[in-house]
Amino acid sequence: MANNTFPKKEKLCSYSHIQQLFSEGKSIKVSPLKMLYTPIKTDCGTPVKVLVSVPKRGIRKAVHRNYIKRIIRESYRLQKELFVKNQKQYAFAFIYLPKEKNSFHQVFEAITQIAILWKGTSD
Repeated sequence: MANNTFPKKEKLCSYSHIQQLFSEGKSIKVSPLKMLYTPIKTDCGTPVKVLVSVPKRGIRKAVHRNYIKRIIRESYRLQKELFVKNQKQYAFAFIYLPKEKNSFHQVFEAITQIAILWKGTSD
């Protein structure tokens, strides 16, 4: 049975890692999500650190932003084994793009497609 948890140590909280991700990171875009990724240079104890962002500009109500963040985290949690690659440590940011809510199934499929595209990249 896979370890499908999403503990605090897998959440990207370090300011320096976030700065590195947004300045040096590469991106993959599959509607309704955009994923930024970069290798982490310091040892953080987990193979992947994840940040989830839903801009206020696109989704005005906090209730809807929180719902979307919840379904993105849940979709990632169910498929996180797809994001382990080459025994390297990576930082990811999932950014929600559209201005309307999408279903869990649409977000789940987008994360699956992003994982497949990311596995095909050479880093």
